[in-house]
Amino acid sequence: MKRSSLIILGLLIFVGTLIFHTPAPRLYGWAANSLTASGIQLQGVEGTLSAGQATEISLQNRPLVRDLAWTLRKLPLLLGRASFTLSGGRDGQLIDGVASVVPSGTLTLSDFKLVTPLTEALSAAGYPYMPVEGQLGLDLGTLKLRKGWPEKAQGTLTLKALGWKLGREPVLLGDFEAVLDNETAGVKADIRSLTGTLEVTGEAHFGSDRSYEMNLQMRPKPNAPPMVGNLVRNLGQPDSQGWYHLRRQGSLAPAAAAPAPPAS
Repeated sequence: MKRSSLIILGLLIFVGTLIFHTPAPRLYGWAANSLTASGIQLQGVEGTLSAGQATEISLQNRPLVRDLAWTLRKLPLLLGRASFTLSGGRDGQLIDGVASVVPSGTLTLSDFKLVTPLTEALSAAGYPYMPVEGQLGLDLGTLKLRKGWPEKAQGTLTLKALGWKLGREPVLLGDFEAVLDNETAGVKADIRSLTGTLEVTGEAHFGSDRSYEMNLQMRPKPNAPPMVGNLVRNLGQPDSQGWYHLRRQGSLAPAAAAPAPPAS
């Protein structure tokens, strides 16, 4: 190897070592404006890029993750990917898995598990006042997101102990599952009820062109309290087998970045 190549390689290793071991609070300070413009805020940042933690990560000022620890996986850097092993969570939240991002912004989650209260997940998504309760779970072999939209997915999403809280007493609807898998033009979710007073079956499709289509049918079980019947009757008239149908379709534009904070 030529001397000039050795010098360049040495400089790259030196710079990389500096970056990997720079204190995470300083790195966050450098990137804070860009992250804030994207709606992301971090609190309690400690450690380095190689291994660190944050007490809270928020999206659009809504808590998303608490007590998150990360470890940089160095080998994927050779392929142009920043990849981190993630773990943490508190207050009923659990996170464990691998997150990778490429310069184009595409995010991939691998061997990823998430458990969180449903109310917190809805709040982070911008729906803080939904009258529901329950626990959301994700068990993903892989999930690829481009500009926040699923392009590939394999895994399971579960809703456990889903309840409706608008009445005087919460009404337990049951446990539900969506099995995610790839199809020719995007991602498909097969949806069904597991237990409870509301029987649900159907599917949803997420196209690579950011289109979506959902077709669900549901009906109260014979032992369901009257409130469950009242809820599904809002969907219209049932068919000959007592199923109420819920159909939705449309498309979503890429999410716009949050406005940058004013210069101080």
